[in-house]
Amino acid sequence: MTRTTGSIITLALAAGIIAAPFAATAQNQDRPQRGPDIAAMASDLGVTEAALQTCMPRPEPGSQRSQQVRPAAPDAAAIASCLHDAGASLTQAQVDTVLQSHAPERPQRG
Repeated sequence: MTRTTGSIITLALAAGIIAAPFAATAQNQDRPQRGPDIAAMASDLGVTEAALQTCMPRPEPGSQRSQQVRPAAPDAAAIASCLHDAGASLTQAQVDTVLQSHAPERPQRG
C-alpha cells in the first residue's frame, strides 16, 4: 500500500466516524413518537407537564418490547385522582376525554 492510499483510507475512516452520529440522528427523526405527547395533554388539561408526568403510569422497562403486548390504556380515574392531589380540579370524564383525543391511532385490520 502506498502512502497516498493509506492517507485516503485514513481520511475516509475519519469522515465516516464524524458523519455516523448525524446519520443516526436523521434516522431517529423519521421514527414515529413512542408514547403520548405529554406536553400537549398537559396543556389540554390545564396542568403542568411535570404534574401530568408524575401521574401518568409508566411501563416496566423491557416488558412491552420483549412480549410485543399492546400497553394497557391509562386509568383516567387514577390520573384524575393523582392530579386532584396535586391541586387540579379535574373530573375523570375530562381526563378520559383528553386521553382519548391523544390516543395513538390503531391500524385497521382487514
